[in-house]
Amino acid sequence: LLGAVLLIPAIGHAEGSYVKLGVGQARYSDGDSVRATGYYLAYGSKIDPSLDMEVGFVDFGRAKVPFGYEDLSPADYSVRYKTQSIYLAGIGNVPVSTVVTLQGKLGLAYHRSSAIKYPDAIISQSQGELSAEGESKVRALVGAGLTVQFSKEVSGAVEYTYFGREGHGAKLSMFNAALLYHF
Repeated sequence: LLGAVLLIPAIGHAEGSYVKLGVGQARYSDGDSVRATGYYLAYGSKIDPSLDMEVGFVDFGRAKVPFGYEDLSPADYSVRYKTQSIYLAGIGNVPVSTVVTLQGKLGLAYHRSSAIKYPDAIISQSQGELSAEGESKVRALVGAGLTVQFSKEVSGAVEYTYFGREGHGAKLSMFNAALLYHF
């Protein structure tokens, strides 16, 4: 974050660059599908009229997945997932009109995931430790979207991105809406 704050003045002078802020529905899918609210912040730069490069940070939110054993109900046990990612992607642009553009996204994402099992975490926390399992993975991402230019500086986007599997094996995806500010 400190690096991003220090680079903001330089970013403002880059022609064809933008900052993107989005919110959407993240989905953890591992047999069962669980949804959470996710957020992201990205910086992009236009390489040419049909290609952008984008780097961003995504917080997929926290998802709670219930599970049970043969003699216990599923409400008694759960796993809480939390995943954050940094990604680098190329974005292809296909103009449909002067204000609407179709986009395709292809890149790599570095996932940092944690999973906490309850009530195991409650039991271990009472013993002075918390049983959180952390995992890191690099995965390919692919996505598609649509942008609408509202003014010279502001546009909006609707996107779907599949981020591959996070560290504990769940498939990650996000459907989101975003605002872009162009420099």
